Amino acid sequence: TEALNAGDVYSDTTITTDSSLTLHAAGYDAEDNYLHDVTVTWSNTGDLLPAVSGTGTSYVFNPTTAGRSGRIQADSASITGTTGTILIDPGSVDYVLIRDAANNSGNVVGAVSMTTDESLTLYAAGYDAEDNYVSDVAADWAVTNTLDNALVPVTGTSTVFSPSTSGTDGTITATFGAATAGETGTIDVSAGAVDYVLIRDTANNGGSAVGAVAMSTDDNLTLYAAGYDAEDNYVSDVAADWAVTGTLDNAVSPGTGTSTIFSPYTSSTSGTITATFGAATAG
Repeated sequence: TEALNAGDVYSDTTITTDSSLTLHAAGYDAEDNYLHDVTVTWSNTGDLLPAVSGTGTSYVFNPTTAGRSGRIQADSASITGTTGTILIDPGSVDYVLIRDAANNSGNVVGAVSMTTDESLTLYAAGYDAEDNYVSDVAADWAVTNTLDNALVPVTGTSTVFSPSTSGTDGTITATFGAATAGETGTIDVSAGAVDYVLIRDTANNGGSAVGAVAMSTDDNLTLYAAGYDAEDNYVSDVAADWAVTGTLDNAVSPGTGTSTIFSPYTSSTSGTITATFGAATAG
């Protein structure tokens, strides 16, 4: 481990990609007396990376790839010196990547388009400076821009993002100590499926929801079927089936559409008008 017969002979050794091994070729006579350090050709067995190659009395091995093992050899003429087995472990966490599955599986999360009906599970994968996966790490999770702060948990090896507001966007970050933080691509959140209908007096979520109305047979009432998701986000006006209740004239036209016009012709009648859209709660 040191020049001029100092230090120790390398036996089985485990090192990380953050460290290095300095080896010295010490020459001995047949009676085990140290003579001097000798010029040798350095090489390796096994699958160590980078491959060992060089000539000299010493060699510095800087491993780059974890999960590898082998021995380092020093050859001089017909004489070979060999270390014990060297095992390479990952170094300390240098940066974080956000993935869609645990334990370095799945993919790094890039741009995502999702609805308020969906959730997104994310994992914080830690890597050393040589790009070797170390482990999933207990990161601090956060959102950027207009995304809902809807992460559970906010600290952990994974989190679940469950947005409730459509029309929002931003990224999600995972911070772990002094390591370079991970960040997703841009996440765009749109409305979910239509969960219920409100009847409004203007198209495209404008105006107001229609409550009690007093009108004469000279009047017409134009109504719009506005669809909303389970998180109360406006989705769109929907092609509803329109109907009347009570004693109101069956005077809605059209009977199916995003809007209808109620034109009563009988006075002293009353009731409600309904808008039904699939399995959604009717307006």
